[in-house]
Amino acid sequence: ASIFTAKDTGKPRGSGKVEFQSARDAERAVQELNGSELDGRQVHVKIMEARPPERSSPMRPPPGLSPPDSGRQLFVSGLAPTTQTELLREFCEACLGDGSVVYCNVFQDHDTGESKCTAKIEFASSDLLDRAFQDLEGAQLEGGRLSLRRPGEPRQPPAPDGRTIFLGGLSWDVDSEALKGFASQIGEVTYAAVFTNKETGKSKGSGKVQFATAELASKAVEELAGQDLMGREVHVRMMEAQPRKSG
Repeated sequence: ASIFTAKDTGKPRGSGKVEFQSARDAERAVQELNGSELDGRQVHVKIMEARPPERSSPMRPPPGLSPPDSGRQLFVSGLAPTTQTELLREFCEACLGDGSVVYCNVFQDHDTGESKCTAKIEFASSDLLDRAFQDLEGAQLEGGRLSLRRPGEPRQPPAPDGRTIFLGGLSWDVDSEALKGFASQIGEVTYAAVFTNKETGKSKGSGKVQFATAELASKAVEELAGQDLMGREVHVRMMEAQPRKSG
């Protein structure tokens, strides 16, 4: 048994692999452990397949250079802000087999370096692409829920999962860390951000917080609404998915 870790920090990446003495034991583990809870998190369990035979080893484009459309690509949205390229690749290969991913890139904001919570992936074969839609659609990774689409398909807004709240009426002095600390009195916060003006970088007086569970988010709406944060009364509501723009 082993936990996948980041090469640069050595920290766990939230995924791993376990080898059993027999294939029957492995299949039983998938049936009985998939969806179970471990340290408060739901576990996603799949059979880890062997690396597919290399027919003509596809070349991997240099980092940051997107390959031309091969018909084996898809876009991923709904990623957690903390999910990086290597973790996403490892997660996909843990589900579909070593070597199944020939290109993976989580898009980042050019100015801030922060994740855009979307990515592009190319698979080694069309069959693997089809399997990805079956096995990875809706899968959870670091608190994010993966949503897949083919290049050229219209983007669909992420389905609300009930874990994110909107906070308005914030003081201009409240930053993302202060917002996270404020919300943490309710329970585990997986992400917090204050909305800022792209040109000036100044706060817009509002933000969002994502909790580990929908129950915590509902509790936050009830208990945080009207509370004082740095001299301002906070307005709180559930945050729905952004409606798709027409045209």
